Amino acid sequence: MLNGAESWPIKNSHVQKMNVVEMRMQRWICGHTRRDEIKSEDVPDKMEVASVMDQLREVKLKWLGM
Repeated sequence: MLNGAESWPIKNSHVQKMNVVEMRMQRWICGHTRRDEIKSEDVPDKMEVASVMDQLREVKLKWLGM
């Protein structure tokens, strides 16, 4: 999902779309649907992975040599 992300100009609309896609993928991987009534905050904690925005920030800093 972050292929070539080091040179993207990030807008708020991109951030929102990436958050939605991230949540959908995490629910799919866990085998949950929105009908299961599991809070959105609980799904990433269950998977123990960094958020897409944290990974994007890391990729950009790495590309800049920091």
